Amino acid sequence: MEGWPTVFAIDGKPIDRGYFCSEGCGTFAMVLAQRFSAAGKRAVLTIASRQDGQRWSDAFSAEVTHVLVRTEQGYWDVNGHAGCVREALVRANLTHRTEGFSQVDYEAEVFEGRFMGEDDKPLYGRDSETEAWAEALINATPERFA
Repeated sequence: MEGWPTVFAIDGKPIDRGYFCSEGCGTFAMVLAQRFSAAGKRAVLTIASRQDGQRWSDAFSAEVTHVLVRTEQGYWDVNGHAGCVREALVRANLTHRTEGFSQVDYEAEVFEGRFMGEDDKPLYGRDSETEAWAEALINATPERFA
């Protein structure tokens, strides 16, 4: 996104925003959903899957391309607010406007249990350092997540 750096230095540590557009998107979405929920906003996690993406395994019939948070105001990821899932995917360089994709919503607890964790799941499990980076990025740019 124009005018917004890819790498931030927060408390002397570099935080790569691009990480949260790829394998770290699930952790970022969980942190942001908790933030919205604590503020009284209903938030669910949306998994977007490119139709031409690779299947993860027999248990996961589609690729987990990106994870976003959906509220009444729209969709949110590390880049801030997006009016629709396609906008967020294009902005994160994960798809082109002409590619097809599907999306499915999950409550945070269901999402975490089903998709995050060990090697047999498509997304890394939560860890305190990555969550702290996500929190720091949100705190450094609160206007993007208001």
